[in-house]
Amino acid sequence: MAKISQQEFLTSLEEEVSRQLDFAKSLEQHDSETLNQKVDAKSWSVLECFEHMNLSMVVYLDQLKTMNNFKPSNGLIKFGIKGKFFSEGMRPKNDKIAYKMKTFKKLTPASHLDKQVIKSFLNHSKWVLDFIKAHKAHDINSIKVKTALGPLVKLNVAEALSFVIAHNERHVWQINNVLKAIE
Repeated sequence: MAKISQQEFLTSLEEEVSRQLDFAKSLEQHDSETLNQKVDAKSWSVLECFEHMNLSMVVYLDQLKTMNNFKPSNGLIKFGIKGKFFSEGMRPKNDKIAYKMKTFKKLTPASHLDKQVIKSFLNHSKWVLDFIKAHKAHDINSIKVKTALGPLVKLNVAEALSFVIAHNERHVWQINNVLKAIE
């Protein structure tokens, strides 16, 4: 089980969420028509990517919003094999997605969305940022949350935060590729 400094870990997550927020804000200037364009029939538009991120984040945020029994931290974050695999498997590496996955039906976005999905993403991401800041001194290892896979697969809060942010990074990468292709 890998252990890392909680302060360093949470600071890196804060930086990543801040970059994702800035990126999302920069897209608000585009019109909905452009943001709904797809590269091909099988791909997602920019707004569909944001909606998928929103649907995915809600799985975790709904659970985190109800938690209030955190203990003081010992200063270390523990990643299990599962948590490390889920988080690292999501991140684009060398401008590629290493592990392609089929999207669960409940997380599949609708088509022809409006820019409200970007506003929702911004609100969810700001909440994540506030949660990280509020829990810098709390033990985020011992409390588990269910994943989108269901109640049998759980991650600790640190792993879940890392997974959600890595998942968003994967789709920010995808959005960048969509924008390059349609412009």
